[in-house]
Amino acid sequence: MEELVRFTVLTRPHATQLVDRYSERKAAGSPVEAAADLSAIAIARQA
Repeated sequence: MEELVRFTVLTRPHATQLVDRYSERKAAGSPVEAAADLSAIAIARQA
């Protein structure tokens, strides 16, 4: 239980980023901000 509480406390400030889903934004037609779009990091070519 202690680990769950610790994880919750540590991730609470990042909740907006953790629950933001690209597929939901795309389906809603919301514009994607380049500065906030972290998907580019995942598909970037590694040097």
